Amino acid sequence: MELFRPNQNLLTLGFNLEDINYLNQILDLMNIKLIDDDNNVFDFNYLVIKMLKDEVFLNKFLELYQELIPDLELYLLTGIGFDVASYHFKWYLFLLLLLHQDQYSSEIKVYLVSDEAYHKTYYSIFDIYFLMRRKHYDSLNNIFNLISKSNELERTGWLNANIPTNHKESIAEHMFNMYHLAKIYLKDDYDISEYDKKKILDMIMVHDLAENIIGDIAHPKKTIMDEIREDVEGKALFLGILINNHDSSYFDLWCEWSENKTINAMIAHDIDVLQFNYQFMTYASLYPNHFSDDEIRLWMRRHPKTLIGEELYQELIINNPKFKEKVGALIGK
Repeated sequence: MELFRPNQNLLTLGFNLEDINYLNQILDLMNIKLIDDDNNVFDFNYLVIKMLKDEVFLNKFLELYQELIPDLELYLLTGIGFDVASYHFKWYLFLLLLLHQDQYSSEIKVYLVSDEAYHKTYYSIFDIYFLMRRKHYDSLNNIFNLISKSNELERTGWLNANIPTNHKESIAEHMFNMYHLAKIYLKDDYDISEYDKKKILDMIMVHDLAENIIGDIAHPKKTIMDEIREDVEGKALFLGILINNHDSSYFDLWCEWSENKTINAMIAHDIDVLQFNYQFMTYASLYPNHFSDDEIRLWMRRHPKTLIGEELYQELIINNPKFKEKVGALIGK
C-alpha cells in the first residue's frame, strides 16, 4: 500500500498538527510506504475502507494508537467536532473504535439513529456507516430479505408503457437475463487490458439491488440526486455484508459499477442497455400495434458505448430474426 504522507494540507479538513503528527507515527510503525508530495492530500477515506476489509489491519492500527494515547476515547471526545457531514479526523478515528468494539456509550452514538444526512454530492465512508446502521443492514437476514424483493419489483419502464401483459419483467428477471446475455455473447478474452468476464458477470448480479430500496426509476426521469441516493444506499447495503462476514466483493463490485470508469464496468453498463433494448423489442414484437415506429425509435435511443457493446447490438438486435418485423423502424426501412 502506498499513500501520500499526511501533511499540513490536512489542516483544512479538520485535522490539527497533533493529529497529523500521531497519524504519521502510526503509519510509519505500520511500515506503510508514504510519498512526500505537498500538492496532494492524504486520503484517510481510502485507509478506512482498507481497515473495514482487513480486521487484522484495523486491530493493529487501533492498538498502535492506544499505545501512543492510552486514554484514546477521552482524547477524542475532548476535541471532537459534532458535525457528522464534515471530514473530521477525530470523527473517523472515534468511529473506527465503534466499528472495532461497539461498546462505547458516549453521546456520539445518538447519530446512529439521527435523520439521514446523505443528500449531498460528497459523502464519506462513515456517512455510509451511519446509514447502514439506521437501516439495520448490519443484519444479514435483513439484507437478504431486501435482496429477495427483486423477484417482486416490476420494472417501472414497462409499467409506464402499459405493456398489455399481466406480468411485466421484474428486477430479478432483468439481472438474470443480463447475466446470461453476457455469459453467452461475451468472449472469454479480448485483446483489452484488464478485461475480466467473470467480474462483469458478478457486477451484473449486484448492479440493480439498490432499486429494491429506492424503487426502479426509469430513464430519462432519473436525476443526478436519484443516482447519488442509489449509490449511497447500495454502498450502505453492501457495507453491511462487509462488516458482517468480511466479504468485500459486493461493496467493491458496487463501487466499480457506480463509478463506471473501468472497461469491465463500461461493458456491464452496455449489457444493461442491451438487455433493455432486447426486452423492449420483445414487447414491441409481441404486441405489434402497441408502439408506433416513432415510439420504437424513442424507446431505443439508448445505445451501447463500447465497441464490444456496439458489436453485440448489431448481432442481438439488428440481425436477430426475432425482431425482423420491427427492426426496420430502427434502420429506416
